[in-house]
Amino acid sequence: MKCLEFRRLALEQPAAIPAEAQAHIRQCASCKQFYQKLNTQEAALAQALAVDVPEDLVAKIMLRQSFAPEEPGASTGKRERQGVKRGIISFALAASIGVLAVMLNWIPLTNTPVVEEHGATAELMIRHVEDEAGTLAKTELVSMDTFRETLQKVNLQASADYSGITFAGNCIVDGILAAHFVVQTPEGPVTVLLMPNHPFKEPVDYSNKRWHVAMVPMEKGSAAFISEPGLNWQAVKEQMMAIVKV
Repeated sequence: MKCLEFRRLALEQPAAIPAEAQAHIRQCASCKQFYQKLNTQEAALAQALAVDVPEDLVAKIMLRQSFAPEEPGASTGKRERQGVKRGIISFALAASIGVLAVMLNWIPLTNTPVVEEHGATAELMIRHVEDEAGTLAKTELVSMDTFRETLQKVNLQASADYSGITFAGNCIVDGILAAHFVVQTPEGPVTVLLMPNHPFKEPVDYSNKRWHVAMVPMEKGSAAFISEPGLNWQAVKEQMMAIVKV
């Protein structure tokens, strides 16, 4: 199970995650910490919502209003209705403030897993490139037959040739088979990872001191472009995405 899938399940049913998700947090420290924070917030939210309304609340409000000074020209029935209305509004407002306080603390938590997942996925791509650092130094162009065979192994096809590829091969990224290419540009190499079985709905733009990672959704799955910061990876992306089809 991937971190993103686990966190989606945890947000949907925090009190009853399936056995597969329970096994995941025993192996993933990041998701375990996330789940602990989620449970803490869930408990705080439940406590804020669990506001008991006294059974005699209305009677007490009406009794108190019976001792209130009479408003000039107001009938008894009208004063009682106004008193009950004011009391209920005050009670609802107090309860709402408590809930709002919890919700304000909840908002960053629900956004946090998405941000954390983006960074974690980008770092995983970077580690893969660094593990395969030898591919970046290759200068001999691969044949278009090799290019197409690499795509076919992940159920992708090319509608045209692509010049400038100095490495083409299939590899495992995050437990999923991917098509791995290195494209040499005048500014330096760009690593391309095409992962049709790795869905990622939102574009990701991530940088550290040495690398820049851009992940973009494909018609099916996603593609990652990894290069040194400042390098024009967009040209590689536009050409690759234009000719590669699911």
